[in-house]
Amino acid sequence: MSAGERALREVLKQPDAVARLEACSLMLRPPEKLYGLLGLRIRDRAAYERALEKCRSIDATVATARGCMLSRELFRDLVKEIERGQYDTFLEREWPKEAL
Repeated sequence: MSAGERALREVLKQPDAVARLEACSLMLRPPEKLYGLLGLRIRDRAAYERALEKCRSIDATVATARGCMLSRELFRDLVKEIERGQYDTFLEREWPKEAL
């Protein structure tokens, strides 16, 4: 599990998760924006829609890890995956304690 995913999972457990996630979506670095956007999709659809509008036009690439494959992907392609709900069930999955 990446450090970003671990942090997102912890934020989602907090009572002020939406405020924290909105702050992430305002960050300058694209990876934080993506984690914030994903968390907002899960916790608050209205906040997610507001953040989504700001993220659609970002032209950047982001380092990604899919399994053991490391690569760089377009930010806007990752936003489309979030829009399609590709990560929703992934975040619901429980990890063994030693993986956290």
